[in-house]
Amino acid sequence: MHFAAQTHVDKSFGNNFEFTKNNIYGTHVLLEACKVTGPIRRFIHVSTDEVYGKTEEDAVVGNHEASQLLPTNPYSATKAGAEMP
Repeated sequence: MHFAAQTHVDKSFGNNFEFTKNNIYGTHVLLEACKVTGPIRRFIHVSTDEVYGKTEEDAVVGNHEASQLLPTNPYSATKAGAEMP
């Protein structure tokens, strides 16, 4: 399970390179290490609902994994980037 990330939306605006390095590149390095050490059965990446952008408060159904990614800030953009295959 991969929980690691730079968080805090407010901090991401002034430090977006650090967020990109940690959240996207860090995930890439972890996946590459998994390839080197041998096959893994499952990789669980913990993300954030913020990758889907704004959701209407009265929505009956929330977002699901197939929903379009619409990040609205540097933090959610880096989390969305880490989800890309």
